[in-house]
Amino acid sequence: MLSGNKVSRKILTWSEIRLDFLKANLRAIRARLGGSGTDLLAVVKADAYGHGMKAVASALKAEGVGFFGVANIEEAVDLREVCPRERILVLGSFHPSHVRDFIRHDITPTVSSLEDGRCLQEAHPAGRPQFRIHVKIDTGMGRLGLWHEDIEPFFRELKKYSSLI
Repeated sequence: MLSGNKVSRKILTWSEIRLDFLKANLRAIRARLGGSGTDLLAVVKADAYGHGMKAVASALKAEGVGFFGVANIEEAVDLREVCPRERILVLGSFHPSHVRDFIRHDITPTVSSLEDGRCLQEAHPAGRPQFRIHVKIDTGMGRLGLWHEDIEPFFRELKKYSSLI
């Protein structure tokens, strides 16, 4: 709106989240998959892209989703409050100081180097079940992940870490 020589702006933007629509979309995706038994990973990072991570995850969990992706360990621990038994994957990298939180809260870290694997192996308590990890492979975009040409030697070495699956 123009007012004399001044520009006055009113921003009337909002986001309305309809959890019933979200659930309907999930059912449509599953119908499209045709009972293939495929697991779905619901990415709810960044507070479900600003839409309320806990509310979105709770709605999807009620519909049978059992696997969620977040950006970092802080989001994962926060999500653990409403998803106490569901699988949670941290999609980003981690700092060695976070390893105890991954183990304590049974959160799956993304591993993109042997150093990451070594760090988890060394921190894993004796006598506990193997620790699930996710290996990120860079297929050519030059972002986070193990370079695709280094996969074979990486997995040969990673097999030596008996605590990790």
